[in-house]
Amino acid sequence: MIYGVLRESVFSPGKVSEDAAILQKSLAELSRLGFRTRTLRLDEIAMLKGDRALVLSMAQSREALAELERVGTNGVRIVNSVRSVRTCFRASLIRALEDARVPMPSSRIVSTEELERKEPSSIFPFPFWLKRGDVHAVRKGDVVLVESDEDLEIALRHYRESDIREILLQEHVRGEEVKFYGVGKGAYFRAYRIPDGTLIDSPSSALVDCVRRAADAAGLEIYGGDLILTPSGGVLLVDLNDWPSFSRCCNSAAGGIASYVAKQLNGPNS
Repeated sequence: MIYGVLRESVFSPGKVSEDAAILQKSLAELSRLGFRTRTLRLDEIAMLKGDRALVLSMAQSREALAELERVGTNGVRIVNSVRSVRTCFRASLIRALEDARVPMPSSRIVSTEELERKEPSSIFPFPFWLKRGDVHAVRKGDVVLVESDEDLEIALRHYRESDIREILLQEHVRGEEVKFYGVGKGAYFRAYRIPDGTLIDSPSSALVDCVRRAADAAGLEIYGGDLILTPSGGVLLVDLNDWPSFSRCCNSAAGGIASYVAKQLNGPNS
């Protein structure tokens, strides 16, 4: 049996329907392949038992992750694993990427209090990025490009009012922005130029290597994110997410996810 757990709406700002679509289409593809599927509410996770059950989970709340971790000890397979989702909380992610030597812009996790005491521009010149240090963006103002002292004061006020206690301070790097989506180690991969949305037909080995090293560092099986192609030909990872919406390629990604999951359950020769 394959179960799907939708992401909590608070963690899908402006993308509730898109996040739901990739999960529902993946389950539909798995049904077409002959698997029994069902979508679970968060309060139904506790009913899961072993019996080769597999859960495709987009959940990110601490409560849901704790429940998934509990049922995982009883033989239920979770994709993505609870550990990998927790690793994607921003402060943990930066440490994991640094340990794996994944190329990325200069980054530093600081407390809100520390940021208020210091001049961030003494670390990175304007412009630079401020990002909440726990989950990814939940509301407007969680992730901002700071270009002036006025921008900085507005951002700090938002973090204080939102009780955000850790912040990622990140260098702003100029270059070509790329959005990517992946499943497994090459089971499915797409990369698109931003903002025109054109598909990169033959991504460079450096781009693919950067993404795979990042996914491995976090332990993700289904992932997406953003990177920068610098004018000098470098590749820098900007962000990595567990279970993105695959909004640019939802239909093909659903097929890729279903194929990947089917091979996990039936073996590589299925």
